[in-house]
Amino acid sequence: MGDRIKNGLKEQGVDTQILPDRQWAALSDNIKIFCITTIIQDAILMAR
Repeated sequence: MGDRIKNGLKEQGVDTQILPDRQWAALSDNIKIFCITTIIQDAILMAR
């Protein structure tokens, strides 16, 4: 959607990253996350 939330967090010094939709993203060698967004700007976040 927009970058409003990301930009607001960055202004406060928070390191941010936009996750790819419906793809596994590695946070480390042992932790991966999967984000599914919906049309109403809701989301599901899975971890393995």
